[in-house]
Amino acid sequence: MTNETQSIPGENPEVTVTGDRKKKNSFVTVSGWVMFIYGTVSSLLNALFYALMPDLSHLIDAGDPAFEAQGIARLIDVVLHAFPYFMLYTSGFALLLAFAGVTLLQRKEWGRRLAIGLMGWMILVGIGGAVLGTLFLVEVMSGGETFTIYAFVAGGFVGLISSLAWVGLYTYVLYKLTRPEVRAEFRSGMNV
Repeated sequence: MTNETQSIPGENPEVTVTGDRKKKNSFVTVSGWVMFIYGTVSSLLNALFYALMPDLSHLIDAGDPAFEAQGIARLIDVVLHAFPYFMLYTSGFALLLAFAGVTLLQRKEWGRRLAIGLMGWMILVGIGGAVLGTLFLVEVMSGGETFTIYAFVAGGFVGLISSLAWVGLYTYVLYKLTRPEVRAEFRSGMNV
């Protein structure tokens, strides 16, 4: 065993061999921990939120003529009926993200592929959210009271920028997980 540090031929110097020990890519380790913590905390918060959410069915039963005239009662009805499915989706996704984080930390190749798939899905969701947000902004700006328009435009604009920023982050993680040096690290079965 030697103490000399050598780069793996044809690979990025981030993955080095020191004697018989291989150095792990720090980006993969940090990404694994972030995915695990974010996924775990998100799924716990989703469960807590769903358990503590008050019954809002009285909003539908109120029959407020202003709500009926604007179609808001129908929107509230749809949101309340779809909410459990949305919570199931977000909780399931969060648990998958936590699981992908653990498998990244263990340097499992199929875990890397799972993380790549999840990042790809989130890119599509983010782009879809940006498109829907833009359509919403156009719709709101086409009529209504001035104060309401400004409030919706400000909120929609912040949501649009936020969605694009998340798409950028997911794209970066996806790019880094597909790099040759990361692929080599997972294929070598590093369990150091």
